[in-house]
Order: sequence, then C-alpha cells, then structure tokens
Amino acid sequence: MEADKYKPGFIIYSDSHTLKTWQSATTVLIAGNAHSGPRYKEGVGAAAEFNDIRGFTQISNKSVIVADAKNHCLRLLDRTTNSTSVFSGTCQIQGSDDVRPGKFSQPWSVIVDQKDNNKLFVTDTGNKALRTIDLVTRVVSTFVKSDLFVVNSMYLTQDKQGDIYIACYYAIYKVTYKERKIVHLAGDASKHGYADSTLLDSLFYAIGDLIFVVPDMLLVADKYNHLLRIVDIKSDKVRTLKLSNYEDMWNPVTMLLTENFFYVGRDDRKTLQYIRE
Repeated sequence: MEADKYKPGFIIYSDSHTLKTWQSATTVLIAGNAHSGPRYKEGVGAAAEFNDIRGFTQISNKSVIVADAKNHCLRLLDRTTNSTSVFSGTCQIQGSDDVRPGKFSQPWSVIVDQKDNNKLFVTDTGNKALRTIDLVTRVVSTFVKSDLFVVNSMYLTQDKQGDIYIACYYAIYKVTYKERKIVHLAGDASKHGYADSTLLDSLFYAIGDLIFVVPDMLLVADKYNHLLRIVDIKSDKVRTLKLSNYEDMWNPVTMLLTENFFYVGRDDRKTLQYIRE
C-alpha cells in the first residue's frame, strides 16, 4: 500500500491481478482485470492483465512501477491514461541477465533508493538476489546475491543511512549500502514459530511487509502468527504490538503509515484502519 500521489487522500493497493485506489467507501480501478486470471497483456485500465502483482512503487505522481512477479518483469503504469507498458525485464521469460532490458525471476518488492532517487531496488526471489534498475537508462544490475535469500517471499525496506532490509519468510537480513555486506538481523531462517526474544532468538511465521516507524525500529507483519511485531534493533529485542481491535489481525501482509492513520492489509483483501498514536 502507498498513499496515492495522483489522487491525494486515496490509498493505492493491489490484489494480485489489479491495482486500485481507495478512500473510505470509494474504490477505483486503476489497471488490471481480476477476472482475467494469470495472464499478460499491455493495455488501458481493465484491458491490461497482470500475473501476480507483489509490489509497486510510485516514482512520480503520474508513474507507478509494478512488480509483476509471475510474468517476471516490471511494468510501467501511466496514471494520466491508466495505460501499461514494459519497464524492465523480459515479460513471461525468466532469467538473471543484467544490463538492459535485463531478466528477472519473480520480482517481488520494489522501492526507490533513498540515497539515489534515480535508482530502484528490486528483490528478485527466483534468483535469490537484490537487483537495481537505473530509472534513466533502465540498466539492470545485481546488487547482491545469496543463498540466504529464500524463494518464498522477499519484502523490502530501507533506512535513512541507505542500508536495505529484506524479509525472507522466517528471517530478516540487512544489506549494507556501501559494503554490500549481508547481516542476519532477526529470526531463524531454518524454522518458523513464535517467540519474542532477542533479535536472533526470535521466531516468525511468514514475514510480510516491514516498515520503519522510527530509526532503529521496524514494524513487521507476521502473517501466519496473525500478529504485528516490533523489531527494536537498538535494544536487541522483538516484541508483539498490541492494537485496539487485535482480534481482526488475521494474516496481515502489507502496512502503511500516514500522518494520521495506520493501515494494515490482510490476506483476504480487507484493509484495517487505525488512528495513529
């Protein structure tokens, strides 16, 4: 989820085959066809077809980059026309090629690099890699690759120093920006469970989205534990976050913090809204 830059006050979200924008009781289709099934087609609005949207990011108030995981490419969505086109990768063909147009294998999360706004970071799950794309030249590069990155899912965020944090299902890894060093931050990659403890003794069960609420403190969606967890890096602790209507926290996947509200997207496509404290 992201606050909509093209329609202020709205929230953009995806439900695998479509991208929509929502405010209160109003939902507007941007692009995609929920009834088309897993297909690939460039088009306008409902004429466009996606095959498993896993991540997206707005690179301007008029342009959205969509990670179309099972089509193995990134798509560009023009908000002024709601038309789609290939941005990077070779749609429907898996690979690991760098340069341009490059190839991907199930690209998952995509964010704009906070240290260089002309660059995107993309988690490439099938290749167990973190890739970059130059927004100007569209050249693809492999930033780091590791067997530590499991194929199941790879959610992505970045801190103000530029270091990247990747949620790999049961564990969270940090990739330093300058040295490109991979550091095991929290969880146990070999097993799932539930344990609030020190970072490396903690257990998760299918980590979804992760966001920084303050420096050195990550909020994590722990999907199959039906919980939100706080990863406090500075104090070396993981703890469970308690919310007012916590009984509704079923399979949380995505999250969004705005100035006034906190949103949680569930696996059943229901979005919860909380007053931000």
